Amino acid sequence: TFDLSYMYVDKKDRKVNNQFLPHNVASPPSIGDGFDGEWTGDAHLVAFDVGYKF
Repeated sequence: TFDLSYMYVDKKDRKVNNQFLPHNVASPPSIGDGFDGEWTGDAHLVAFDVGYKF
């Protein structure tokens, strides 16, 4: 059997605040500052599979 799949992922205007843990507790220095801001991205994902039955 042959299988082919495709998926498009659109990540538009994502807002990230990684400088705080849950309940607005500041991250300890060992974790680091993290990323804080807005970003955009996308991805084209393709997969191909070949199967054989004995």
